[in-house]
Amino acid sequence: MKATKTKGKASASFHFKNDGDDGTLGDYLAFWDRYKDSLTNYRRPPCLKTVSSNQGGKKGETNQRPTTMLLGIFTMDSVKDARRRKTIRKTWISHNRTTKGTSAKRIICSLQEWIENPDGCQLAYAFVLGGNPKGPTELLEYNSSFPMSIPCRLQHTNDQEDTSDIICLNIRENMEEGKSQTWFKYATTTTVPQQHEQNDNFDYIGKMDSDTLLYPGIFFNRVLQKLPKYPNNARVYGGDYRFKPPNMVGPVYMGGHLYFLSSDLAEFVVSSECPRSAVDKGIEDASIGNFVHSHPLPIRRIRLRTSEFEHPVKRVDRYRTLWRKYQARQKK
Repeated sequence: MKATKTKGKASASFHFKNDGDDGTLGDYLAFWDRYKDSLTNYRRPPCLKTVSSNQGGKKGETNQRPTTMLLGIFTMDSVKDARRRKTIRKTWISHNRTTKGTSAKRIICSLQEWIENPDGCQLAYAFVLGGNPKGPTELLEYNSSFPMSIPCRLQHTNDQEDTSDIICLNIRENMEEGKSQTWFKYATTTTVPQQHEQNDNFDYIGKMDSDTLLYPGIFFNRVLQKLPKYPNNARVYGGDYRFKPPNMVGPVYMGGHLYFLSSDLAEFVVSSECPRSAVDKGIEDASIGNFVHSHPLPIRRIRLRTSEFEHPVKRVDRYRTLWRKYQARQKK
């Protein structure tokens, strides 16, 4: 692994084994960040908020609340997706973990439940769809006459309870043209009620496809429990690594089936400081990766393992089968 200079301009070449070794991959990504730090155009604008990047937290820190995440599960108004939502609700969303000597804890809840009472809920979720067929594909500027979300009027479900945990964004349904950005804008600007304290805000905002099966026990133990919380969670980008196609800003991006951003990073990618139009790839997950790596400070990446989720799981019967197998493994 080495860096070279060509005609006085910094460039980089990378040499590492393609054997899945985490140490080598970590060295590669760390080298990329050091290289990017050396570029003259990689500087912090004075208008960006200063957030501590200390992972360990301060000594004597009294904030004992658990790390929290809001996960948007992307769905559509279709019969197939209505079945998927029903299946997801009956599988991992219904999962609760028990601690020895105590009763079951509510660690997964809907966003509406969290708004009513955040205590004990570490992973809040909401199904997210585009609810306005005549709306724009992206909505980052909103007001009282054109709000971020609208009442859900689903055409392909007979279940009245199906809308209780769905956010209908005030955009038309799309995959690559701004739904994710709109979700991050919604999640960072409209989800914290006034009666909640700042510390009740979410540490991380995530996005997941409806054909992804999350293994909650493994995800909580290996990921969520170990992630730093506010204010020590600056610029964290986690997911399933994808090495960059040509003309990407950063060294990797995270697959769109499951990824998450720290709250400050989610705010950045929908702010005027992010050069979205200049780095948009027209592919949802690659574009988000470009937005993230456009931040003028180094990004701290977290790599998810395939043992923490399953993707793709297109058929409802297979989704249920994989969930039963996961439950059986957990009981051993």
